[in-house]
Amino acid sequence: MNVFQSKNLICHSMGNQVLRRVANGSMKFDNIFMVAADVRHDIFHANYINSATNRDAVEKDGLRIFRMLSKHTEGPNAGKPKGKIYCLYNNYDFALARSPWAGMNWVNRLGRVGIGSYDSWWRPGFIKFDEKRLVHPMLYGYTENVCAYDHLSWKD
Repeated sequence: MNVFQSKNLICHSMGNQVLRRVANGSMKFDNIFMVAADVRHDIFHANYINSATNRDAVEKDGLRIFRMLSKHTEGPNAGKPKGKIYCLYNNYDFALARSPWAGMNWVNRLGRVGIGSYDSWWRPGFIKFDEKRLVHPMLYGYTENVCAYDHLSWKD
């Protein structure tokens, strides 16, 4: 299934729900871009992942996504991921702001606050990142946030 040696994956909004459900190690990507991701904001947090009661639990979905990153096969970085999981987020995404209520799980969405942040649904525009403390140690250093709002031309 890995016909192309180098490839990237991009998922937008609910497409990240699909990614979460089908993630496994059979498909490998150099980078994974999660754009306006409509998945729980703590999918990559250590506490959430470690709360899993078995290896097939949904709490392990973040690790399964991480395992989709292709790895270096030789040299000093052998066995380490080639790329990263990128999260393009916008705290002013009002469609994603409604998602926690629509799903009745009351958990903010990754596409609003980014990876390694505290839940700030109650205070739009205020995001506090603490990736070293929050992100699972296996994933730390292999995630990156990009604030889409900072790049919107109409906000000027």
